[in-house]
Amino acid sequence: MDSVLHMRFEKFKPEKEEKKLLKFTREKLEEHLPSGSISNVSIRKEHSKFEAALRIQTKRGIFYIKAKAEDLMALNAQLQSKLKRRIRKYKEIKIFRPRKKQRQKHHLVAE
Repeated sequence: MDSVLHMRFEKFKPEKEEKKLLKFTREKLEEHLPSGSISNVSIRKEHSKFEAALRIQTKRGIFYIKAKAEDLMALNAQLQSKLKRRIRKYKEIKIFRPRKKQRQKHHLVAE
């Protein structure tokens, strides 16, 4: 199953050039998301800065990434960088700290 990324915009409507950049951002982020994850990114414009909050839900849990920048290009770079770092940590934990084994239920069999 592939990853799903939903984008939402608050307090601004992207212009034509911004839409192209946001499409590129979405594609790049989707490349790095864990398989089968569901993600939401909320991008808002506060005064002259852009803020993004990325929520990623995986089989092993939920994690968040936040970024702020003066323009969408810088925001894109920050999100990708933070996501790569976070995914690297996620994989390390996944590999080196396995889940607690579930207790096995022993069934008594009557003979």
